Amino acid sequence: MADDPVLITGAAGFIGEHLALHLARLGRSVVAVDRRPPAGSYRGLPGVHAVTCDVAGPRFRSHFRALRPRAVIHLAAQSSLGALERDPSRGLRDNVLGTLNVIEACTAAGTQRMIFASSAAVYGSAAVPMRETAPPRPQSAYGWTKAAGEQMVVRCGVERGLEYAVLRFANCYGPGQEEKDDPGVMSLWLDAARTGAPLRIAAGRRTRDFVHVSDVVEAIALALDARLTGETLNISTGVETSLHDLAVLVCRITGATMSVQEHAPPAGDILRSALDRAAAGAVLGWKPRVTLAEGLLAMWRHVSAEPTAVRAAADPRAARSLERVRMPGTGGAVSRG
Repeated sequence: MADDPVLITGAAGFIGEHLALHLARLGRSVVAVDRRPPAGSYRGLPGVHAVTCDVAGPRFRSHFRALRPRAVIHLAAQSSLGALERDPSRGLRDNVLGTLNVIEACTAAGTQRMIFASSAAVYGSAAVPMRETAPPRPQSAYGWTKAAGEQMVVRCGVERGLEYAVLRFANCYGPGQEEKDDPGVMSLWLDAARTGAPLRIAAGRRTRDFVHVSDVVEAIALALDARLTGETLNISTGVETSLHDLAVLVCRITGATMSVQEHAPPAGDILRSALDRAAAGAVLGWKPRVTLAEGLLAMWRHVSAEPTAVRAAADPRAARSLERVRMPGTGGAVSRG
């Protein structure tokens, strides 16, 4: 089935670009759709056909009909909690109506399978570790839009026979992540370490489950060929890490001494998050391979433009040897500003 085209929405985004490259390397024929023109590393890559189109716009269905992909991986979404709280209409258009447009295009073209990128945000403040059986109780506008998207995908599966998997991602990170308080805190903090800026951290003992983008795209690739019976799966490490511990790790890896500026979290932000990953292991045979220290070190090599950056960013597991050399003698400290 490698010759059948796979369409990725949001292909110019953080996860989308990594996914397009990963699938192309596996020999897949990829249709990379995004409303932004391709500027990433998959542009011009053999096996990748880039289409500039808004999935929520009227032209998307005609493009889809002409391409007739076997499977769709729907990543396109507005993901900033703060931006969606300030302007919920963006979430309604891009995340809800956009998802509906993709589903209707799948039905019209006879597309067999859809992988829907959801989020830990649908759980709200559920008990940790969060399991797929917990009822969705989103606290943010972003979480609400993802929960709505899940329900539309499930309904299409039940009523129209669409094979689907809903993948609930934990906090995904890695090279190429946008620098912003949510969800790209790692990129923001590493850049702060590089430039000497203060480290901005949300007030309170917040925790997150950080999963590397290379592990996420591997899970998506496995879901493309798995035997699906309507699955909802957490894609996570299952490891709960406090943001304060993450800040200490950033200082250890970078050797920076950084002052801390606490700020109020965005509306709808949850206190704790860690997801149970057992179901993904059972259904997909998947497990995360990149530890937080390995992934963070690979990102640091990338943003600090050291000679090893490209190698480490391409394969974070190669950072293990670097970590053994770097970490024991590394200084760095967090101080209150």
